[in-house]
Amino acid sequence: MIIDTTLREGFQLFNTYFDNEEKKEIIKSLAASGIEEIEAGWTGMKGIDGLFKWSGEKIENSIISVWSPCREKDIELAADYRIKRINIGVPSSKQHIEKRLETTKEELLERVSANVRKASLSGMEVTVGFEDLYGADFDFIKKAIRAVKSNGGFRIRFSDTRGLVSPLMAGDLISFFRNETDLEIGVHFHNDFGLASGNSVAALEKGADYTDASILGIGERAGITPLEEIASRLVVMNKNNYNLIEIKNLCMKVSKLADIKISRIKAFAGKDIFSCESGIHVHAIGKDPLLMEPYPPELTGEKRKTAIGLKTGKAAVKSLIEKTGIMLKDPQFEMLVENIKNLSLDKKRPLDKNELKLLIENHAV
Repeated sequence: MIIDTTLREGFQLFNTYFDNEEKKEIIKSLAASGIEEIEAGWTGMKGIDGLFKWSGEKIENSIISVWSPCREKDIELAADYRIKRINIGVPSSKQHIEKRLETTKEELLERVSANVRKASLSGMEVTVGFEDLYGADFDFIKKAIRAVKSNGGFRIRFSDTRGLVSPLMAGDLISFFRNETDLEIGVHFHNDFGLASGNSVAALEKGADYTDASILGIGERAGITPLEEIASRLVVMNKNNYNLIEIKNLCMKVSKLADIKISRIKAFAGKDIFSCESGIHVHAIGKDPLLMEPYPPELTGEKRKTAIGLKTGKAAVKSLIEKTGIMLKDPQFEMLVENIKNLSLDKKRPLDKNELKLLIENHAV
């Protein structure tokens, strides 16, 4: 259900470079995570021939693929790599066809037919990705889909190149194209407005078979759908069984390699997403963590952390005191709660164990 493109789209992130040994480590981790397909680069990319010679068609159960422009010479390059799958990119909007390729829809359709046929006859499984979905010419896409199928392609892929699609639009678009073809459908969403994950979820729920994603969402501009967000949701919703501990470790690895700091509240990868201090949250977790959390931290190899401070309620403080075996009368207890809040506010953080122990002992005197 996931096509990882960390080494193709992700590698296009400004000021980010991976050498082939680093790429191999990323590929091995993705394969160990159970990701279905790894798009390892583009045709003609420096060093990619050696990478494909190392990987072959598959690593474990992960298919290795390459992205290619819709050009005969690039199809021939891809065939020389002896890999299983090629993902051909084709503009689908009038602006991209005329301004970028400087051609016509009719000429591009002929090119699609010829190159899909050539790639298929070379023994590769062929995907055609339609770029600029938001501004797409639907009549052109429908004709191109027929050309893809009749010439041996097995999958089409829609790319929201400018990040303008919303989740509601994504769902509607996939529903529309799902009714138009029985080819497999993939999607590729950019994150310019923070909608990439929502778009991918909506597309998968409306009939898409695959979504592109990259570790930490790295890619051009604001990046694309973060793999860890989609993978964790699919696991929690019982749609797949990706190895989330392996994916969490890979997030840390790519963070270092790409020099990207991970926000402490970043979905899935943030260090504080299982940390809490607020009264209602702490109290509920004490009853049953699933009252407040979508999945347990152990699923990603992490541990839950609760803390006492300014935002903590009386119930959590009372529970803490009961564990110490110290008895406090109501006036002492009320004063302790107030002093905990004051000290926490003064330090602008939750209190540590020694600070809490000292406060409790002082109020027990």
